[in-house]
Amino acid sequence: MGASPLPFTLGEFERRLERVRTSAAARGFDALIITTPENVYYLTGYQTTGFYVSPLFLIVPQAIEPMFVARYGERSNVEAKSWLRGVELYRDDEDPVARLLGLLQTVKPKRVGIEMESWLMTAAVYQKLLAGAASLDFKDCSGLVEEVRATKSPEELAYVQAAARISNVAMRASIEAVVEGKADYEIAAAVYGCTISSGSEYPSDPPDAIVGPQTAQFHTTWNGQRARRGDVVMLDLAGVVKRYLAPIARTVSIGEPPRHIAERYKIVLEALDAGIAAMRPGATCSQVYEAIARPITKAGYEIPIKAGYSVGIAFPPRRSEYPGLNLLPSNHTELRPGMVIHAPRTIRVAGDQTPICGDTVLVTQSGYTVLTDFPRRLEIR
Repeated sequence: MGASPLPFTLGEFERRLERVRTSAAARGFDALIITTPENVYYLTGYQTTGFYVSPLFLIVPQAIEPMFVARYGERSNVEAKSWLRGVELYRDDEDPVARLLGLLQTVKPKRVGIEMESWLMTAAVYQKLLAGAASLDFKDCSGLVEEVRATKSPEELAYVQAAARISNVAMRASIEAVVEGKADYEIAAAVYGCTISSGSEYPSDPPDAIVGPQTAQFHTTWNGQRARRGDVVMLDLAGVVKRYLAPIARTVSIGEPPRHIAERYKIVLEALDAGIAAMRPGATCSQVYEAIARPITKAGYEIPIKAGYSVGIAFPPRRSEYPGLNLLPSNHTELRPGMVIHAPRTIRVAGDQTPICGDTVLVTQSGYTVLTDFPRRLEIR
């Protein structure tokens, strides 16, 4: 293959393709149409920041080499960033679904898996597929590739570990950027700057640099709030290497924190410690959830959402990798060595400030390893 920016060897990609094909065959699929950016990257190495601009389809047949249907403008990315050479290009005034249907005629599958939960498999695309190939049996294959991805190879884990090292460095610089009177956007700028200058690629979602009462809000960003004495600052960021990320979350207090916030933070740490201790091969997601939830509910608080999730490859707009590994009381999926879990813990009370602490954890053969091993103390500035 010569000099190449591919993140993995051809052998690694071939092993992934074999595992995905085996899983597809077990579900009765003759071919898959993959549109999720993370899954396309996992199988081919291809990536672009323009994945949202126009459709890209990856056809994965059982017996022949996979092939792309890609926008003509992405040709250089296909050639430079993928090990595949089979590509059907379309121009901006052409119909990509028509090109896809043309390729499917050469593959001649009967039962085709499509990712119905991919936001790039739009209703319009789906309707065109049904109208243009009435003889084909299209069925949902959402989660098939993600389930394979959830267990990382040693090569993948090397990138996750490198991302975790960046996260640790960036968290230290971010904490030092928290100063009384400074605006949240100034803190966010420090988070971005240090993360990128430490070698990180662009994140899959904005980092959290949230100040004071705003920390009670879920999935919010900076809005001009200035840090004042008695405020807590929520910091949540992720280093990214070859699209593999390692999130970390910590809490900073401007001066001594309010007593009740310090007490809640102790509960958060107890819950996080208990949950990480429960992460071992054979443990279920529900068991880890219960370990995390116990100290929180005992103290009279609730956990209204999942207590953690799988991480790995990530493109905007999300971090989480595979819903099948969400830490929920109803999820009895067992953890396996090579899985990577992010468990951010908070205690949210409406109208009050919210402490947070979270780490990226690798499930190992004998138990677990915390990859983002930055100190968990409540930092006081």
